[in-house]
Amino acid sequence: MSRNAVFLSLMAAGWIGFLAFAFYGLFASGGISVDQHAPHAMRDPHDDFAEGSLGTERRKALIEATKLYVQRNSDAPAAMVEGRELAPADFLNEQLAEHGERFRVRKVDGMDADIFEVAA
Repeated sequence: MSRNAVFLSLMAAGWIGFLAFAFYGLFASGGISVDQHAPHAMRDPHDDFAEGSLGTERRKALIEATKLYVQRNSDAPAAMVEGRELAPADFLNEQLAEHGERFRVRKVDGMDADIFEVAA
């Protein structure tokens, strides 16, 4: 055998040994432990709105349209008057179209709105 073949064989055996040691250390020891009793993180969708973000701007537009709805409709629900509910989707979509916004609302649930993009 040539010196290069012996050298490459030793290098391959060394890498295989190293990988075997690493895998044994990772898997035989139980791997990464996870505390099953740790509290699970809960995602609050209202935290997605950073100042100046697209979500914040859209939310502001929906809230302004809701305020207009309350002004125009004296029989608006109390939750809407108190700012705990958005206006109906049809009214919001009319206002968004009038203001040239590039999104619309599919449905409203309290202060959450299912929105979608529209083409220019």
